Amino acid sequence: MAENEKPTNKKPEKTQAERFKETAREVGVDETGRIFEEAFSKIAPPRKRNSQKHVK
Repeated sequence: MAENEKPTNKKPEKTQAERFKETAREVGVDETGRIFEEAFSKIAPPRKRNSQKHVK
């Protein structure tokens, strides 16, 4: 070992994705998307479909 090198006893760092998932679980995020869909449908209701095809 060189004189300037310090021994490293650190665990390998987690990737950003792993840290993100861990934080999301800690705060209780809903992973199904159900809550998002419910909220989104309140502010942007589904479009009504027209039974006729659009013809130019």
